[in-house]
Amino acid sequence: LPIGTLPVYMVAELKYEVPGLFLEKSEGRQKFMVVYNRYFYSLGAVAAKAKEIQKREQEYDAIDRILFEIGYMLNHFAFEWRLEEVNHPMGAASVEDANIAGATVLVFAAIGKAALAFAHQLKHGRPDDTKPQIVVAVGSNASSPFTENTYRCGRVLECDYDIKTGKSLSMDLGVSVEDEIILVDFRARDGAVQRWLKIPKGNKNALLVGVAGGVVPETSQQALGKFMATAQSGIIDARVNVSDLSDAGIRMIRNTEYFEGAARD
Repeated sequence: LPIGTLPVYMVAELKYEVPGLFLEKSEGRQKFMVVYNRYFYSLGAVAAKAKEIQKREQEYDAIDRILFEIGYMLNHFAFEWRLEEVNHPMGAASVEDANIAGATVLVFAAIGKAALAFAHQLKHGRPDDTKPQIVVAVGSNASSPFTENTYRCGRVLECDYDIKTGKSLSMDLGVSVEDEIILVDFRARDGAVQRWLKIPKGNKNALLVGVAGGVVPETSQQALGKFMATAQSGIIDARVNVSDLSDAGIRMIRNTEYFEGAARD
């Protein structure tokens, strides 16, 4: 439930075949995506658990669960390697289309919980022969040391790395026009992604995936500038609706398996 101790009136619908899970349907929550309106209650089924374990689960549910779930969904359903059905950012796709084995994955705004969860999943939540060649975290000067200390990415680079070092990013990363490159944007600030689009320029296997919504307001000129930079790069630009991705995942592997997998991973 929302962080805090004040009572909250809710309209609950028990529509999932998962103990303790309900959908919040009060009028004030209708503007939010469904994925943000799923909650677990902490009574009955968990009452017999040790108090400290129950407390940790409540804290995780309130602070981290949905953000980790986003990383889990991207790994297991957008870049799927087992199931016949794939919910790829580009729409209809096969397992071959979603294959990221040997790819270079750039994660922008990598300090965020959802971004770190995605990097964790790429490193620990896939068989070795389906993992990308390297996951590169890209963040601000202030956030990079923290991201590096999580040990979830092969490299951690600052947004202005090329300016500071004078190095060619594509050469330094060992990326050629034939390599598969996936840029996953968890809404990086200050046009960072658009500056990095020059890395895979001319690459036919490059994909830019935007996740969730913006974290800072932007003017129409800024939005147009981002659009033009992406269009001029020639990179395929896709967007992921995390709520739709969650619904697709539940449909693909059933309610219980979906939530058990997210909790286990």
